[in-house]
Amino acid sequence: MRGVGDERPARVVEVREPYPHPVERRRECGQLVTPSVHDRLVEATARDPVGRALEPLDPAGEHARARVAQEHRDEERHAGREQEAPLDEPRAATWAGGELAKVDVDRNQQLAGNPLATYPDFEYVRAFNANAPVTVTVDPALHPEVAGDTADVYVVAKKTRAQWLFDGTLVDVNGGPRTIALSGANLQANEVVVANANQLSADAGFGLGVGYDIVVDLDQNGVWDHADLIDGFSDEAGLYRVHDTTLQGPLAVTEAK
Repeated sequence: MRGVGDERPARVVEVREPYPHPVERRRECGQLVTPSVHDRLVEATARDPVGRALEPLDPAGEHARARVAQEHRDEERHAGREQEAPLDEPRAATWAGGELAKVDVDRNQQLAGNPLATYPDFEYVRAFNANAPVTVTVDPALHPEVAGDTADVYVVAKKTRAQWLFDGTLVDVNGGPRTIALSGANLQANEVVVANANQLSADAGFGLGVGYDIVVDLDQNGVWDHADLIDGFSDEAGLYRVHDTTLQGPLAVTEAK
């Protein structure tokens, strides 16, 4: 226990700066450990006042590896943009100066249907009775690039997607292709009848209808390619010619009483 008279005598106190703490720096260090660095892109870490190697705020090699990974991803994206579309992916074509310029538009779409007297002016359908006409049109709102061009419209026997890719030869089954001058005005201006009533066989045997595909040959080369429009570029037909379902079919009917 302290008593009276234990105090030390008074002395002059000089104002001066305190001694710096060994680990005080302008920037705080993340961890006071010595890392084992194998990344050749990492710069050596400076030492602290007491001579120990310090680990920087960011883990060793993190920026270098992240930079390399980002550059790799950028190269992959750039390479992907330069690759051509696969063969089974239809692409559109526009005409400029007599040369084809590819644009990303799906060329497989419904083309066959029935004209309407009022809006929407045309209805796309797949089934046509044997006694009804078959009309095809190209919508200039979807394909403005075709305005002013002349095309041949084919009705061909149904092909699967694989068959189209193997052989795009166009053989019209109804007396030859119909040639049409395409307009950019409206749907009605591009309508063409490709089969009248009772044209195109509907005899599917035990089936309900016969499948056909429609091709608008925009380059008029007699071969389906990715410059053309097609209704039926799948395993399903572009349209079906259906016999009158109110008539007796090919199978005998027996009534039991």
